[in-house]
Amino acid sequence: MEYFTPAEVAAVEFTYQHAEPGSLIATVTTNLPYKYINYEKYKYVKLEKDLVLGDMVSLFTTLKNPKYDHAYLLLTRAQEAYVEMYYDPGLIDFEKLENQLLFDPQIKVIYTNPDAKILEITNFEAAP
Repeated sequence: MEYFTPAEVAAVEFTYQHAEPGSLIATVTTNLPYKYINYEKYKYVKLEKDLVLGDMVSLFTTLKNPKYDHAYLLLTRAQEAYVEMYYDPGLIDFEKLENQLLFDPQIKVIYTNPDAKILEITNFEAAP
């Protein structure tokens, strides 16, 4: 599972063009084309464990950590394929995850294409 579509690569490039240094970049799995430039400027986190355990409280706590003004959650087709391959079908539902997150007014979709979505989490309580 090391193939990424041009649309997935475009989503990652969009993230790097828009994420300010010091932002949190979150993914469900590490199965996506990222961490290839300016690695030291961002904090990276994988949410796979929280999602497998169904721990939405921990997931929200991670994404809304006051250490970060902004967090970006990348959801891609390759990550979804990885989850389907290694876990029980339906264990992690990307559409359901997105819908749950979008109930929070500090979370919005900032990028979408046929193979990827990026959600931006704006933390109004971030430390200065």
